[in-house]
Amino acid sequence: QYQDGGTHASHHSPAANEKLSSADGRASYGGTAIAGYNLFTKRWSVQIHLDMADHRNTNDTVPRPLLADVDGDGREDIVIGTRLGYLHAVTARTGRSVEGFPVRLGGMISSRVIVGAFSRERGEREILVLDSRGCVYCIDARGGIVWSTRLV
Repeated sequence: QYQDGGTHASHHSPAANEKLSSADGRASYGGTAIAGYNLFTKRWSVQIHLDMADHRNTNDTVPRPLLADVDGDGREDIVIGTRLGYLHAVTARTGRSVEGFPVRLGGMISSRVIVGAFSRERGEREILVLDSRGCVYCIDARGGIVWSTRLV
């Protein structure tokens, strides 16, 4: 359903493919999605479409998702940025957004995210992420921006 590695995969219908294709016949749009397959039940457990963006003028890719306990409930969450500049945190088990997410940042997220306790005085889990404009953001477990700074 999405473009992966420069090859076009089928969308919903031939008509939809034609609308999404460029002059050379390749897809012009890329999507970010999360899918989870349960090997024990042999069923899809999570399928979430996060965004669809035009990427004809860029070779940037979306980083791999990170598994981390963002909200401190003892269960892993999936953290990923998108081409449209959203930082998502969803529960790995259900696919529901962690409270306060997604968070809209200033530019496309093309870097991997890091989860840890970065503010000594807070001592809470936080997410560090860099956007395409050169801004670093520190996001708290509730989706609030703790601080941001521009590197370039």
